[in-house]
Amino acid sequence: MASKMKREFENQLERKEFLEDTFITAVEGGINYWFIVTEYYPDKHIAIGEEEEDTETFSDGYVALSTDNIVDGINALIKLAETGYGDIPPESDVGRLATALRSHYETHGYRYLDLDAGDADIIVQYALYDELVYA
Repeated sequence: MASKMKREFENQLERKEFLEDTFITAVEGGINYWFIVTEYYPDKHIAIGEEEEDTETFSDGYVALSTDNIVDGINALIKLAETGYGDIPPESDVGRLATALRSHYETHGYRYLDLDAGDADIIVQYALYDELVYA
């Protein structure tokens, strides 16, 4: 029983660390070509900002990003992989990431999953827009 509880606790820590790392990677490197961070609270994993271009996607012009957005983006990408990718070629960056997230999570959870700035960018865009808007 104790080892099961220990593993469950380790899974929660791995998930938290993975989400925080992905958030930081996005804010500090992945999304800054289209998203201007106006306020950043790295210890709380919150960033407030606006789009580089005035596209009026966000109702008040600003959006707060957090690890919750990372979860939303990952779920959207996994759903994309589960439903056949729609118009997205599976070999594209989005298709590759969706496939990797789905298959890796099924076998390893968040353990050993390391994403780069481009992957983090795709995750945030799928969280906010449910598609890749900026490439």
